[in-house]
Amino acid sequence: MLLRIDLPDLLFEVHSWTGFLDAFGHVSERRTRMEGLLVSLVALLVAESRNIGLTPSSTRRTRR
Repeated sequence: MLLRIDLPDLLFEVHSWTGFLDAFGHVSERRTRMEGLLVSLVALLVAESRNIGLTPSSTRRTRR
């Protein structure tokens, strides 16, 4: 029987084995100054894999 695991946790686990997130870089090919880049990359991969896109996951809506 397989264990249930959240997709972000699985991506971080695979990264710890392979370092695949290190293959992503800034388009300018310079070193990024962004804190938490790995977390942002995993969030992007999860959003795109579930066809959520970036807008719903980044927009804060206010109720009127």
